[in-house]
Parts: sequence; C-alpha cells; structure tokens
Amino acid sequence: MNNKLKYGISDTPASIKEWLLYGFQQCLSILTATLLISTICGTSISAGLVAGGMSTIVFLLLTGFKVPLFISNSGATVSAVVGTMALAQTVEDNFTGVVIGGIVIFLMNALTALLIKKIGTDWVDKALPPIIVGTAILIIGINLMGFIPTYVQLNGVYSLIGIGIALLTMLFTALYNHYGKRLVPTLSFLLGVLTSYVICIILTVSGICPLVDFGAFNNISLFTIPDFSFLHIDFVNFNWASLPSIVLMFFCVNIGAISESLGDILTASEITGTDIIKDVGLHKTLFADGVADLVGCLIGSQPTTTYGESLATIAISKVASTKVICLAAIMTAFLGFCGPFNAAIVGMPSCIFGGISIVAYGYIALSGLKVLVSKNIDYNKSKNMLIFAIMLSLGTSGLSINIGNFAMNGVSLAIIIGIILNLILKTTEK
Repeated sequence: MNNKLKYGISDTPASIKEWLLYGFQQCLSILTATLLISTICGTSISAGLVAGGMSTIVFLLLTGFKVPLFISNSGATVSAVVGTMALAQTVEDNFTGVVIGGIVIFLMNALTALLIKKIGTDWVDKALPPIIVGTAILIIGINLMGFIPTYVQLNGVYSLIGIGIALLTMLFTALYNHYGKRLVPTLSFLLGVLTSYVICIILTVSGICPLVDFGAFNNISLFTIPDFSFLHIDFVNFNWASLPSIVLMFFCVNIGAISESLGDILTASEITGTDIIKDVGLHKTLFADGVADLVGCLIGSQPTTTYGESLATIAISKVASTKVICLAAIMTAFLGFCGPFNAAIVGMPSCIFGGISIVAYGYIALSGLKVLVSKNIDYNKSKNMLIFAIMLSLGTSGLSINIGNFAMNGVSLAIIIGIILNLILKTTEK
C-alpha cells in the first residue's frame, strides 16, 4: 500500500462498513455531472446511471482492477450526441445513431491501442515530462472549477441562497476533514453532503426556502426499468444517409476525449504514486476506455469518460481501492433501478454538490502544483517557462480550434501543444 494512502489500488477495506461508506462517497461524487449531462442531451437519467455503473465495471475488469478511475457520461461528446439526435427522423434513429457513434469511438480506441502496443510506451516519458504532466493536471482542476457557478444555481437561476448552501457544504466538508477522528476525515465528502441535505430538507419543509424537489417522489415505484438504448436499436430502418455526419462528429470529439482521459490517467498516477501507464499499459487503458464508451452508448445513449470528481474523492479520502470504486459502480447502477433512491438524488439541490466541488476541484489543481514543485523542474530554463505559460493560457482561456465538426480546446489542446513545444524547443539556459 502506498504510504500516502489509507487504502491503495489493490487493497480491500478492513470492514464492510468502511467499504460501503467509501463506496457511497464515490457514488455521490459523480452523480451531479452524470445527471447534468443526461439532462442536457435529453436522454434517460436512470439509464445513464446504469450505464455509468456498468461502464466502470467493464473498465475495471479490462484493466485488471489496477486503474482507480470511475467512468460515466462524457461531457466531451455532448455535441456529437445532440448533433446525432438532431439528424434523427424517428425515435429509433436517436438511439441507433448514438450506438453507431459508440462503435466509431470503440474502433478508434482499439486501433490506437493496437498501434501503441506495437510501438511501446517509451515515448511517453519523452513526450510527457513533469512540466507537461503537472500543468495538464492543474488545467484539469481549473477547468472543472468553471462548472461550480452552474451547480450553485437554483432552478437554473443565480441565487445567493444556492451560493450560501454551497459554501456551507464546503465548510462542513472542511471541518469534517480537518477535525474529524478515525474514519471521519476520509468520509468528509459524504458527511458534508448529508449534513447539508438535512439542512435543505428542514428549510424546505418549514417553508423558509424550497430547496429540495419533493416532486421527484410523486408517482414513483420501488423498482423501475430504465429506458435503455438497446431496447430501441433498429439498424434495418435507420436513416443511413446520416451515417457520414455521425461518424465524423464522433471521430472529431473522441480526439479530444482521448486526450482528456490521458490527463486523468496522469492525475491518477500522481495521486496514487503509481505509474499507471507503465504498470498497466496505455494500450490496455485506452482499449478499456473504448469498450466502456460502447457500453455507455448501448445502455444510456451516452459515450463515457473518466471522472475528475472521483479522483478528487480519492485525493481527499486517501482511498484508491478499485474494489471501492467497483462497489460505487454497483451502487450507481442500482440507483437507476431504485425509484425512491433515484428520486432522493434527483431532488437534492445541485448547490450541495457545488459545495464539495469547491474542495474537490481545488484538490485536483493542487495535485498538478505538487508535480510542478516536487519534480525538480528548472524554471530558469526558457523551455520550461514557455511550456508552462503557453499550456496554462491555452488550457484555461476557453480558446477552441473548430474546423467543421472538429473541435479541440481545454486540456486536450494544451497537452497537444505542450507535446509539440517539448519536441521542437531545445533545452537552453535562460
């Protein structure tokens, strides 16, 4: 077990209670983004939850339970999903088109994985020195922070009350983490969420402020069957004229998605103190990611991606066990079938998740800073200064390269430009 961690990647929690609590904490960490992306795309929330859980389990199996990453709905592919649905002529075209997109992503990842297996990964250390890795992780954290203003809204509108609840959640999380004893610090996210949720329920029931959506509990049943994509696939009557556009859209968005997944793998390596690319193999993680994407499309009409929120939870709790993540995946999938539990999550104000995001996303950025500080990078060399400055600007400015259906921005743009600069700039003294 890594000395920095309470439970390392291959460790098993000491008790069932710990396993359940850490698993539920991981489950909560990914729910907001999962629900938000399904809502934006107009796809089934319950099917999206099942898809996230099953995609994660498949990813863990294919990587031998050696990569502590949670997989769920991908924000990077939203444009392709929405674009595919805009081309649909029937309801079945919606689902079939997205599944075809999942096949495109799978084939891209599989072919790229095969190429990497052939050429090896020695190039990774040369292409991704600490200055690029640390800056990329820092950018991931900063970019995730941009979602916080949306999370703290109430009913999609700016709200001081929403901000207040978020800050209160942040405070509870910080207090539990700093002053808690025994298990409490490692469960600070979970306890922060539950404490704020109780306060929101009290405020709603008392009529002071309607924060909790109790309407989510109307006409619910104990057990529900989500609207899975595979129930609607119809290749026979599919509008094949839209195929070239669908292939192009998913091909373009997946270029950026692969870069973002690489960024999360680098972040996971830094947090756990394990070189995942070497120990597991980049080709295995990339292939597993592609299979998970296809599973997500077949179940929930959404390609999937690795979640920074899950990594932040690992950084805070010091629990990197893939067995915990597997249990969290099972819990997430279960939510899709459980009406009351699903309603409780849907009815929870997003500002609560905004509060823990303030802590979580900052921790991801901090992991990047640790790399930049601890790896003996010489900032007197103009090459290192230029790479850091340019990557930070490109990654956080919102600059996007758009050519037709192709778009590259954020961490994917920063990593690619960083690699190019690292290759063409000679190391010289300032």
